[in-house]
Amino acid sequence: MPAKSIFKWLHVSTLWCYRAITWAVIACAFVFALVIVGVRYWLLPNMENYREPIARHLSEATKQRITIGKLDGRWSGLNLQLTLGNLVVYDRADQPALTLDRVDSTLSWWSLIYWEPRFDSIEVERPKLNIKRNKQGVVSIAGIELGDHADGGGVSDWLLRQEEIGIRGAAITWHDELRGAPKLALEQVDFRVENAGRHHRFGLRAVPPASLATPLDVRGAFTGRTVSDLTQWNGQLFAQLDYTDIAAWRAWVPFPVYFPHGAGAVRAWLDLKNGELAEITADVQLSQVKTRLGKDLPELDLDALKGRVGWKLLADGFEVSGTKLGMSTQAYTMQPTDFLLRYRHAGNARPARGELEATSIDIEPLMALADHLPFEPELRREFESYAPRGSFYDVAVKWSGQWPRPQQYGVKARFVNLGLNPVGRLPGFAGVSGRVDGSERGGTLFITSQNAAVALPLVFREKLAFDTLSAQAGWQRTGEQYEIRLNDISFSNRDLAGSVAGAYQTAADGRGVVDLTGSATRADARSIGRYIPLRVGERGRQWMESAIVGGTSNDVKLRLKGNLNDFPFPEGKGGVFQVTARVTDGVLDYANGWPKIDNIDGDVTFRGR
Repeated sequence: MPAKSIFKWLHVSTLWCYRAITWAVIACAFVFALVIVGVRYWLLPNMENYREPIARHLSEATKQRITIGKLDGRWSGLNLQLTLGNLVVYDRADQPALTLDRVDSTLSWWSLIYWEPRFDSIEVERPKLNIKRNKQGVVSIAGIELGDHADGGGVSDWLLRQEEIGIRGAAITWHDELRGAPKLALEQVDFRVENAGRHHRFGLRAVPPASLATPLDVRGAFTGRTVSDLTQWNGQLFAQLDYTDIAAWRAWVPFPVYFPHGAGAVRAWLDLKNGELAEITADVQLSQVKTRLGKDLPELDLDALKGRVGWKLLADGFEVSGTKLGMSTQAYTMQPTDFLLRYRHAGNARPARGELEATSIDIEPLMALADHLPFEPELRREFESYAPRGSFYDVAVKWSGQWPRPQQYGVKARFVNLGLNPVGRLPGFAGVSGRVDGSERGGTLFITSQNAAVALPLVFREKLAFDTLSAQAGWQRTGEQYEIRLNDISFSNRDLAGSVAGAYQTAADGRGVVDLTGSATRADARSIGRYIPLRVGERGRQWMESAIVGGTSNDVKLRLKGNLNDFPFPEGKGGVFQVTARVTDGVLDYANGWPKIDNIDGDVTFRGR
């Protein structure tokens, strides 16, 4: 076909399409005009004649028998507004369950397409509603069970198909037989819900009893099709109370922990996934809080609790968080902190895992509350033995396996005034500050402290106190043994000032192997007894304490190398233990009956025994 003929055919076809569309639009407009004229001059004047048909259609749509005592209509723009008087909804026993004196509504044009009553808006003034949950968990409003129809959820699903519903000045009574709770009355209830297909938004304001709370503000946004299958519903709920007695709500709200007392302000966000509670976030400012975090734990008494707390359900565990969360008791105050604890349960040959992040952790208040917290018994016993104290900052901990000895772990943190009691072969310390970065394979430790103390009860008789202490150390694990590298340890106190460097390696069958070199630029000979290891022998240490009664040194050197099972290496067998010092103004009281020797200048060497 020539191109000219094709263009001519397309032109004619286009003209016919335009004409067809034009006539279709004119026809639709004509029909629409007839409908409007019919409603205006035929339906509205005879509205009372359609009261029964409208009631029948409502009954079919809601799967519930409904009667209408009075029906009135008026035209507003292009919308037909209906006023239903004495509307009665009957329950399954065909008894009047809900009576509404007046319902104002705007009929939707979608009613013609879906062939059921659809409304752009429904407004109800001052109804009285009794809401009940029976012992089987079925919720009913004024005797009408929600979602009790297998083919569509009845009244509740029909209401979800209306564009907007408003209730003003309602009085609601909630009776929960499943929990055995007393009736809860809410006054001055204003409720509005907007529906758009599967998406639903609502807002509610109500006045609960004055003993419970100030006016309640609840808002939510959800997606779901039918109340008969709540497992398909998802969304978020927000609630705010400027003042409430939290514990008083426990009769109607299933708290995850025992909560007999606590009052203050609360804002809460609740996330629903597949019909179940999946996440809670709450801003709280509470006082005189009493709770119990476990069935067998004692009651926890807090003077104040303030900040944001959160809980989130994971596929294989849970997550607990806090933002600027602080608390206080009569004895302790925990400063506001941010933290996140995530725990995943063991399963499928995979061990339990967890991680903790925190901006700050004050150990002493937590230890004071340890008896009230859900710790494992073995971990609780270790807390009592080590008695940790101090503060951690910028904490990041990950672990895999069961506490207190996980298979794998990683830790990063700064610490201030950290302290532990000595336990077994592990040393104790107090007032230590620095930072740590380590794992089960190894790590590094940096210390910069003032007024610190170290306790080595298996090595020295007394706790060693230091005015200043700085250290750079690292450790590495091989199998079950550790190698510790002391890169630079500097210290000073009233007795001496110096440094130590070297390495120590643990051993499965003994005290381990050491290689240390130390020096002191200031030493007071009168304090020598504090720094002589216990393995030297009681007689030797006693003699040095009583005999060396004066003297100073600015040049002391220490050499310690070998297997500590053989310490102090007599005659140099198996290792070296040697201390040399250049002494000035020394005073020696060698033994009873011997004269003191003053003004000693010389070199002193301790070797082996």
